[in-house]
Amino acid sequence: MTLEIHLLNNDTEELTESARELLEALTGEEPEIRKIEIQQETLRGDPVAVAALILAVPGAIVATLDLVERAKRAKQIGRSLKKIHKSGGSATLKRDDSSIDLNNATADDIFNIVITR
Repeated sequence: MTLEIHLLNNDTEELTESARELLEALTGEEPEIRKIEIQQETLRGDPVAVAALILAVPGAIVATLDLVERAKRAKQIGRSLKKIHKSGGSATLKRDDSSIDLNNATADDIFNIVITR
């Protein structure tokens, strides 16, 4: 996935830093910063394509944030499951008419029973 932020201003240093921080927070990676020489022809584009891109970016950001949140929760669930496994006891997660044995469960199993119903 590629995310780009185009900045246009006389003094873009502060704006560049803010945009860099935003992209780094969203992706967890250091963004590449490129300076492009602006020419009149560079500003031409298909307005429909630009509108489609603008509409698609928020959904992509939300999806990325959902994945990041799921990864964080998976780590927390994994730690809890390890403690349950080490305890030697028995634990069962129940939801409606479904249940799962936590002694043999994975984080994905937990997500499946909690999220998909």
